[in-house]
Amino acid sequence: MSVRNNEERLGAAPNEDSPILSQNLQDPLNFVVPTMHVDLPSKGRYYAEGHPLYEQDSLEIRFMTAKDEDILTSPNLIKKRIVLDRLAQSLILNKKIRVEDILLGDKNAILIQARISGYGSYYNAKVLCPSCGEEQEEEFDLEECISMDYGEEEVENTNFVGDSLFKIVLPNTKAECVVKLFRGKEEKEVLKNFDKKSKESNNLTHQLKLMIQSVNGYEDKKVIDYFVDNMPISDSRTLRNVYDKVNPNTSLIAKFQCDDCGHCEDLEVPLTTDFFWPK
Repeated sequence: MSVRNNEERLGAAPNEDSPILSQNLQDPLNFVVPTMHVDLPSKGRYYAEGHPLYEQDSLEIRFMTAKDEDILTSPNLIKKRIVLDRLAQSLILNKKIRVEDILLGDKNAILIQARISGYGSYYNAKVLCPSCGEEQEEEFDLEECISMDYGEEEVENTNFVGDSLFKIVLPNTKAECVVKLFRGKEEKEVLKNFDKKSKESNNLTHQLKLMIQSVNGYEDKKVIDYFVDNMPISDSRTLRNVYDKVNPNTSLIAKFQCDDCGHCEDLEVPLTTDFFWPK
């Protein structure tokens, strides 16, 4: 991440003869919110030609403002689970870019840097020790916790075929599946299904049915649904493991040491309501 240092946007260095500085002082409404460039884990490699992020390794966003807190505190947006999407959309300068068309790892990078710009890099959260189960309060420096996974690991029997799609041959059924990396629109579908009241949970199969775009060349939804419902667990686990390896992502990883048992481990920073709503 780099903060944009544009004199033409923010005013030149202090100089009595600077017409830009003089204009800004005489017209306080001429102030422009500073911006930053966010590094994208996808590096723009997984977007189709013609997409605004095609072959772009960074994205320019503006700093959070007081107006953005109206978004973060909107009960309606929070209830609909779209508050963070609305925030990210408001921060992106290029309005041709829609959040629902951004890979989730890239969206995570935007939200993490937005949080740092708005509330600082320090974040407090409670962590459960994986060894003894005791809970303790931890302070994290988000700048030091950012971990980029560019999804560049080569996986046997797997290759990208363009526009966020990769092809994989599953080990048990030998089925050739074309799988899609999730973007904002697929995440909405997952959350919508999660919110449905059902006696039986189908979250896993629902995600697999959204991921898989074709099976042995068949794109019909009935074929894909039937295949997912009847695929061996070994193939399901392989597909999900490969997905995690090739999916570019941004996460927060920190070193943890338990005060009670002394256990040490690298853990993913828990994202609680305090992440964007600090006390």
